[in-house]
Amino acid sequence: MKTKITLLLCFCIFIISCVGDGKVRDISIQPEATRILSTNYEILGSSIGESSTFYILGFIPITTEISMDYALSQAVQKIPNGQTMVNLKVWHETRYFYPLGTVSVLKVKGDVIGKKAEVK
Repeated sequence: MKTKITLLLCFCIFIISCVGDGKVRDISIQPEATRILSTNYEILGSSIGESSTFYILGFIPITTEISMDYALSQAVQKIPNGQTMVNLKVWHETRYFYPLGTVSVLKVKGDVIGKKAEVK
């Protein structure tokens, strides 16, 4: 019984030590997600979206690839009547889980816009 508890404790410490700090890179600021030809819009709110993929051993992708379109659509869908985003901040994070692998995360944050409500 004592050896089982010791092994379980060692295993838990090992798993906790596998989670490492990540790093942030490729930070960029963009004025708009899609081309906006009209000024007839209003800012509906701020939102954040992300897309991620897991790499086993750091280089074999297991889940779907990172998608900027998915991250943008996730952020826009959080705000009712949102159509696109402006004032974007885009960055890429890598989180390390030794020795299992890494997780790459693409994040977008910005203002969600939609058409101005017509005054009747």
